[in-house]
Amino acid sequence: MYEGIRNELRGEIQSSVIMAERNLDNRFAIQVLKALFLVKYFGNFKTTKRNISVLLIDDIKIDIKQHELNIDEALNTLENQSYVQRNGDVYEFLTDDEKDVEQEIKGTDIDDSAITQLLKEIFFDEIIRDNKIKFLDNKQDYDFTSKIDGTMLGRERELEVEIITENYSEYDKEAFLQSQTMGSTGVKLVLGSNAVFMKDLKMYLRTNKYVKQSQSTSNRGEVKRILQDKAQQNSERRRNLILMGNKSLAEATVFMNGGKHEMGQTSDGKTRVINTFQNLIKTVYSSLRILGANQFNEDTIKNTIRSTQDDLFGTDDDTMSEAESEILILIDRRKKQSDRTSLNDIRKHFTKKPYGWYSNAIWTVTAKLYKRGKIELKQDSNLLEDEDVLNALLNSSNYGNTLLEPQTLVDPKQLKALKQIYSDAFDESCSFKEAKDIANAFKGKLKELFVDVNQLLARKNEYPFISSLNHFSDRLERLSNKDYTYFITNIKDFEDDLLDTKDDLIDPIKRFMNGDQIEIYDSVRKLLNWDTSNLDYIEGDELIILKELINNEKPYRGNAIKDAKQAKDVLTKKVVERIKEEKLSAIQTIEESIKKVQEKEEYGLLKENQQNSIIAPLEDELNKVQKLTYIAVIKDSKSKVLDDILMKQLTEMVRLATPVDDSGSGAVSEPKVHYIKRSNVKAKYEKSELKTEADVDDYVESLREALKEQIKNNRRIEL
Repeated sequence: MYEGIRNELRGEIQSSVIMAERNLDNRFAIQVLKALFLVKYFGNFKTTKRNISVLLIDDIKIDIKQHELNIDEALNTLENQSYVQRNGDVYEFLTDDEKDVEQEIKGTDIDDSAITQLLKEIFFDEIIRDNKIKFLDNKQDYDFTSKIDGTMLGRERELEVEIITENYSEYDKEAFLQSQTMGSTGVKLVLGSNAVFMKDLKMYLRTNKYVKQSQSTSNRGEVKRILQDKAQQNSERRRNLILMGNKSLAEATVFMNGGKHEMGQTSDGKTRVINTFQNLIKTVYSSLRILGANQFNEDTIKNTIRSTQDDLFGTDDDTMSEAESEILILIDRRKKQSDRTSLNDIRKHFTKKPYGWYSNAIWTVTAKLYKRGKIELKQDSNLLEDEDVLNALLNSSNYGNTLLEPQTLVDPKQLKALKQIYSDAFDESCSFKEAKDIANAFKGKLKELFVDVNQLLARKNEYPFISSLNHFSDRLERLSNKDYTYFITNIKDFEDDLLDTKDDLIDPIKRFMNGDQIEIYDSVRKLLNWDTSNLDYIEGDELIILKELINNEKPYRGNAIKDAKQAKDVLTKKVVERIKEEKLSAIQTIEESIKKVQEKEEYGLLKENQQNSIIAPLEDELNKVQKLTYIAVIKDSKSKVLDDILMKQLTEMVRLATPVDDSGSGAVSEPKVHYIKRSNVKAKYEKSELKTEADVDDYVESLREALKEQIKNNRRIEL
C-alpha cells in the first residue's frame, strides 16, 4: 500500500522512511516502519505490538512465533534508532521534528538521585501510600524506614522496608542481599528483572526534564505541539510505571533475617508488603508475644489505676505477668547501677527490639506494678498518688521528669503498728496488706478527719469551745501532705498526739454535738442571747451557772450540762412565778383604782356614757397587763395607772360633773379642784435626814404647810 502512494507524498513527510531504507539492514523493520507511518493519524487504531503483528501478516501459512520474534526485533531496532517512540505498549511513527525531539530527549542527562526519587514516589507514595503499617495481631501501627536501592528516604526508624531494583549495583548478588538481612531489623523486597520498566522509568525522567527545559514562547508551532504531546504521553507513561511497579512489587522476592521467605501469591504490591511486615514484626519483636492477645488503650490504663488491688490481682504476687516482671527487672537493675529510671527510659527500652511494645501497653503494665505496690512514681521528689500517676502516664510532657523506683522493703512490725493505730484512731480495721496501700489508706482517713474537724470549726462562733481544735486541724493538714512512707517510718512522731486528741477532744466533742446535750446547750445559749430583762428581777445563782456553761472550754466534761439544765429549769420557774406575781399586783392595783373612781360622789353625777369614758383608760390598761410577759413592763403599767391615768381620770370626772356656767354662754366652768398624788407634794425642808424629835416636828410642820397650800389651790390629794 505504501508503495502505491509513495509518489503522491511530499519528500519531507517520508524522509524518515527514506532514511531507514538507506541505513537499516533489517528489511522487515522498514516494512514495520512503513505500516506505522500509514496508521499514524488513524486514531482508532491502537498500534500495540500485537496489532502491528496482525497488521503485517501476509500469508495464512506464516510461522506466528517467528513472525512475533521478527516484530520484536524490528520494533526494538526502530525505537533504539528513534524512528518510532514507545509509550507503554503503544508504538508511534516519528516525523522528522518528532524524531529530532526524541533524540534530544534520549540524550538528556539524569542523575541517580532523580531515579531514586521517582522510585520512591512510585512504590512508597503511590503503591504503599503509608509510612506506618498495622500489625494485625494487636491492631497497632508500626512506623518504618523507607529505602530504595540502599538509599534511606526520610527519618530512620527501627524497622526497615527496602525495595531493591535493577538499578542497584549489587542487584545480581542474591547471597549478598540475603546476608545483609542477617540479624537486622529490616526486610528486602527484590523486584524481578524488567528492562522495560527501568527503560520507561528513565525515559519518563528524561522526557519530564526535557519538556520543562524546552518550554519557550519562541518555539515553532509544530515544536509546541510535539512538547505538549510528549507531556501527555509522559503522564500516561507514569501511570503505566505505577501499574508495572505494583505488579513487580507483588511478585518481589523477600529476604529477611538472613533467609529467603516464601510468601503467598498476590496481585497487589501493598498487600505483599503488609504480609511481609507481619512476619518482620514477629521476627524482630520476639518478646511482643509476652503481652498476649490483650488490647491496651487509655481506658485500660485508667481502669488499672482506679481499681483496687484486690480487684486486679487479689493479694497473690504469683499472678504477676511476665511483662510486669520485665519492667520491674529493668527498674531494679538500673537502681543497682545508680541510674535513675524515667518514663522516657521505660518507653525507649520497651518500644525497641526485642520488645516492640506500644505505649498504651507499656503504661498499663507499669500501672499494674504501681497498684501492686512494687514501684512508686515521683516528680520533683514528691510521691505521686493514683490520679497524679494517671496524669503522668497519659501526658507525654511528664515522661522526662517522672521517675520510677522499686518499692522500699518495710519491716512487718512497722506495718502491724500502723494498722493498730489505724484501728484505734478510726474505730475500724484496715483490710489492706501491702505497705503502700495501708499507708495510703491511713493518709486517706487523716484527710477525712481533717474535713470533719474543719466542719466542726466552721461552727466555732456558735460553740466557742470548738476552737480548741484549731491546733489539731493545723497538725492534720501537715500530716495529710506527707508521703505515705512517712506514716510507716515515723509512727512515733504522730501516734500519741493523734490518739490523745481523739480521746480528749474529737470523740467527746462529736458525742456532745451529735447527742442530746447539744440541745440543752443550745437552749441555754438561746436564753442568754435572747432578752434577759426578766432575769434581772430573779434572785439566786441560776443565771451565774448558765453563763459559766457558755464560757466553759469543755462543756462536754463533768456535770456542767446537768447542772445547767437544772439551773435553767429553776430559773424558768422563778421567772414564770415572778411574772404571775407582778401581774396579780398590777391587776389588783388597777381594779382598786377603778373602784376608787366609782366610789366618788362626782362619778354618780355623770351620765352612763361619761362614766364609761372615765373608766375606759383604766380598763384598757387592765386588759393590756393581762397579756404582758415582761416584768419591767408590767411594773411600768402599774406605776402609770397610779401616777398618771388615775389622776387624769379623776380630774376629768370632776370637770364633767361641774355645772355649766349660768350666763347662758353654754361654756363649762373650770373645775374647782384638780387631783394629785400625795407623793407629788414636796415639803420645803432643808435637811436631808431626821435625827431628833424636833426634826420630826419641823418636817411634819413643813409637810402640813405644803398640803394646806395645795388645798388652797383647789387640789385634791389622793392618798
